[in-house]
Amino acid sequence: MEMKKEKIVMATNAEKLEEAVDLVVREYQKKGYLDRREYQNSKEKFLNYLDPEFSRTFIAKREDKVIGTMSVVLDSNRGLPMEEFYKEEVVKLRAGGKRIAEIVKFAIDSKCEKKHDLIQNLFSTVFKYGLSEKLDYYCIAINPKHESIYQSLFFKKMGEEKTYASLKDAPVIAMNMNLEQVREAMIDEGLKGSFKKSLQNNIF
Repeated sequence: MEMKKEKIVMATNAEKLEEAVDLVVREYQKKGYLDRREYQNSKEKFLNYLDPEFSRTFIAKREDKVIGTMSVVLDSNRGLPMEEFYKEEVVKLRAGGKRIAEIVKFAIDSKCEKKHDLIQNLFSTVFKYGLSEKLDYYCIAINPKHESIYQSLFFKKMGEEKTYASLKDAPVIAMNMNLEQVREAMIDEGLKGSFKKSLQNNIF
């Protein structure tokens, strides 16, 4: 039986947002970033973190089951989440009126099949959103073991390695992406092919 292609939509109500957060908490617990006994506390914290007034959450669904999610926190008077660790770097990126946002809470259901396609579609959706909103930069805080993967997706390192206390002192580095380069990659066939290949050849 042929597997149905996932559908990626924006979480526009509390129910969809909660489904996304449930997936993030479950997968972060599996990776050892969160204590299994603190499920509800972690869930409530993430829901507050992804207030729709200041963020956009994208979910991938197959047959009504959420199998992937990625969120974008928009810059506002609240600042960006990573400023807790990388204040100076974010302020510098924002200088000159640059429009920036942070990619957060990326999670894929560890049991789902065809992760390559799912990851590619989620990233493409988020990148296209940034272009449509005329953002200048995306920034992201990631585990250093994934640095080379993000470099292949046009991200550049912008901060030294630190520890993320609320994720059991997991290591983290800051990176940013110039969205103009993504726009060019989507226009130029050579770059577009390379960009697509980078997404296809890496599993997070």
